Amino acid sequence: MEKLKKIIESPFSSLKVSFEDENWNKDVQSKAGWYYFCTSAPYSAFIELSPPPSEYENEEGEMKKCRNYNLSARATSHSAESNKNTIVIAGDGEYAVYSGYAKNLKTRSKEHTFAHPGTAGLALSRYPTLRNYIWCFYFKYIDSDKLQYGNRDIVLKLGEQIWRANNGWPLLCSA
Repeated sequence: MEKLKKIIESPFSSLKVSFEDENWNKDVQSKAGWYYFCTSAPYSAFIELSPPPSEYENEEGEMKKCRNYNLSARATSHSAESNKNTIVIAGDGEYAVYSGYAKNLKTRSKEHTFAHPGTAGLALSRYPTLRNYIWCFYFKYIDSDKLQYGNRDIVLKLGEQIWRANNGWPLLCSA
């Protein structure tokens, strides 16, 4: 457990998100690990966003449920906490708004920025307002040489919770 804690507390690699280039994440490898998104967007920018559509038409012409996250609803759910000095991360300047783990960091980083409507994710590119702010993707791969683990999925979940315990609960994460 101490090895995992040290790994999570060490610096993450980072990339600036570009909403002009769907391949902004080309240097992220298709490996498992942890990640978080930071932005300079103020709390109020998220509250004012419109929700994603409830449904979309797939390639076969069938109506399907849209699985993109409702960022306004997620931010609003933390509104009582965001105005206090609490465990919810929200503020001025750059701050973490979402954290997680993935079996494939390259795929997951794309799902949160340029998501298909059927994919559960932030789908940041669908909000023109958010393009006016700085966005960075921080990530760390599981290093099997430094960390011997039996069940990778448990290690990923535990690492995510260690990060949140150390840094707070990101505004756009569901409780």
